[in-house]
Amino acid sequence: MDKKRQITTEMFHNLYGAESSQNIELMVTNLKSELENLPRVESFVTTRVKAPLSILQKYDTDEKYSKEWNSMKDLIGFTVVVDTNQDVDSVLYYMQEHYEQFKNPNSKYFYRDFRFEDCRQPQKRGENVELDAAKQPLLKGYQTNNGYKNVRINLMFNETVDGKPVSYPIEVQVKTKAQYVAHMATHDPVYKSKAIKDKDDCTRVSDALFPYFEALAHLMLKEDQMSERQIYQCKKDIKEIYERNEELYKEFPGVFNEASSIFAVYMFVLKNREKLYANALLDNSIINNQLLESEVLRIFHYKQKELLKNDKSLTESKAFMITINDIINMSYEEFVKLSNSIAGDYRKETCIIAGIFDMNREKDIKLIQRCAKSFRHVVVAVYDDELTKMYLGVEPMFSVEDRMKAVEMLDDVSSVTKVDITGKVHYAGGTIEPFIIDKPKPKKYAIGYLPGVFDMFHPGHIEYIQEVIKRCDKVIVGIKTDFYVLVNKNKTTVQKEDERVCVANALVGVSEVYKTPYDIMPPQEVLAEMEEAIADGKACAIFLGSDWKDPTKKKGPSSLAEYDVLTERYSGITLDCIPRGNSGRSSTKYRGRAIEAAKFNNPHELKTLGV
Repeated sequence: MDKKRQITTEMFHNLYGAESSQNIELMVTNLKSELENLPRVESFVTTRVKAPLSILQKYDTDEKYSKEWNSMKDLIGFTVVVDTNQDVDSVLYYMQEHYEQFKNPNSKYFYRDFRFEDCRQPQKRGENVELDAAKQPLLKGYQTNNGYKNVRINLMFNETVDGKPVSYPIEVQVKTKAQYVAHMATHDPVYKSKAIKDKDDCTRVSDALFPYFEALAHLMLKEDQMSERQIYQCKKDIKEIYERNEELYKEFPGVFNEASSIFAVYMFVLKNREKLYANALLDNSIINNQLLESEVLRIFHYKQKELLKNDKSLTESKAFMITINDIINMSYEEFVKLSNSIAGDYRKETCIIAGIFDMNREKDIKLIQRCAKSFRHVVVAVYDDELTKMYLGVEPMFSVEDRMKAVEMLDDVSSVTKVDITGKVHYAGGTIEPFIIDKPKPKKYAIGYLPGVFDMFHPGHIEYIQEVIKRCDKVIVGIKTDFYVLVNKNKTTVQKEDERVCVANALVGVSEVYKTPYDIMPPQEVLAEMEEAIADGKACAIFLGSDWKDPTKKKGPSSLAEYDVLTERYSGITLDCIPRGNSGRSSTKYRGRAIEAAKFNNPHELKTLGV
């Protein structure tokens, strides 16, 4: 038997033999009880025993574990969570006094204190250590420059199993509540991320994320106990940490966003710990913590989707930030109510929808909306021009870049990528924003009404609508009916009015959509809403293309009459003209190709990708 198999067999036998399991259970129970009842220290303790598969993976990836299985210092792990750094010291001194004889012989030191900047050596009791204020966590309660920093104590307990001596390596980590939340938020997103493959990148990202979340947690947990000056300084530190690491955060946006959502989860858990524990939803075990985390994350994604659905003027990143606040401040009662009532399976991660998307059709949108009910992220992979031509036999109506822009405007789409002839799909995370940001500048108009045909949604429409969104708090679209187009333009649309309404309703930033038989006159409901806003001193506008008054362009016969009525009766409503950009793309040269393309079914392939 080779050395690896021999060590692995010994590890499994010693760790999971009946007598060994009983020893571990008793050892964990006793030490946990002792750590939770230390004099003058409020604490809670979580425990875990490392699984054999995890041990084997470490054995395979790190040579330092190849000597013997118990060289792994954290086979059994304890995390002691206390309120302040002074409490951390109290636990450390207690462990030194009562457990120093159980020091792990494979460790150079009984403990290591990583709270101090650039500190890789322990501070012994009675030793005077000169540290400046910036490097002293006891003054602030959080660090601004460190990564995973806490106190780690290395123990080794010896037992006899089946008449043979067996050693159990134990690691006790002592953390403040802010360090605990920062650790929970950053560990899995960093060390289990598929986006970070290099070990040095893991260290860089964790060292950048940890102080950010630690300072945030400290502010949220201690704000009612802090002076105005301390609050100001803490917020300043948070902003400085973000700005210092902004490029690194943006290099791994998916990791940043996942860590942010888990941060919110554990802030909720920490604030509601007593009720969660009393109702047996939390029992300090790792498995139970993970189940609870999964449930709160499900609620997180549900609340975010509801927010975006109810307020289409919100960007995804803004809704993400609002949801983080909602989860942190969610009461236990609201958690139970939502947990019991929300529909849909929000536990699944990512769905990729692949297709041509030569124009946004109702069935495409319905498919995306259906997937959004069951997946946290809906990624649309658009066939590139070569693959589309191979499938259709003709050139696509719009380039892959233009088709991707059109899909990006859809409300339930998390991100858009393209797929080439090899079938390769590249998925990347979304954008990020800091929690503490300046207030957005007010927009020019409270309400903007945008009438149009919007047939065969294309890049010109995108540019036009995005310009209106930049100028208005609320954007209302008027879709001109099929009858209007037939009578006033003497043509029929490729997409019928109901399908055009469906497309407009699915666009990010569009709040309401109406069918309209008029050229520029808004529906009565919109006019009433505008009048109410104007009465409150807010500006409103109707948006027209810059070619509206061009005599060479054929407009509806009622256009001028509508214009006269508007200017006479509704003096507070502005008529604002915006260049049409690429709207010529819907001209006759594209029309025949669009009709041909409409004969083909847009192919879709669904698969789940865990991200």
